Amino acid sequence: ITTDASVRMQKLKKNECQITAYPRPADLEPLKADKNLKMPDQAGFNLGYIAYNVMPEIKGEDHPNPLAQLKVRQALDMAVNKQQIIDSVYQGAGQLAVNAMPPTQWSYDTTIKDAKYDPEKARQLLKEAGIKEGTEITLWAMPVQRPYNPNAKLMAEM
Repeated sequence: ITTDASVRMQKLKKNECQITAYPRPADLEPLKADKNLKMPDQAGFNLGYIAYNVMPEIKGEDHPNPLAQLKVRQALDMAVNKQQIIDSVYQGAGQLAVNAMPPTQWSYDTTIKDAKYDPEKARQLLKEAGIKEGTEITLWAMPVQRPYNPNAKLMAEM
């Protein structure tokens, strides 16, 4: 078993192994360009999302939880440039999630639409929700890399 992704790719290129799992996003294009390799692909079942604490009060805080308001959550959805995350973190190897299930699943709901990236509309919604400029929330990002989330810190910063 080879745990290092770069070593796995080298072994694959040298024909020391015939199959590999979890290639790094940065390795996908070079692998696809290699005429000696076949790179079948299909949409995966991994889903990245932001989970919110929507309880009206947070223990230990002296103010109401802004995330309890739907308009605030809608604004945050519009404030995240999801395509930039796909392009930067996943090197374009991903698709925008708009459901809790990928399009390959029978339960995928085609009626759900994504909130498009719109920072101005996000600011407007925050203002309508009564959120003052400078209000802070804490975002926890996974502190370790995973094949399905190769750079959580970069993703959180975006």
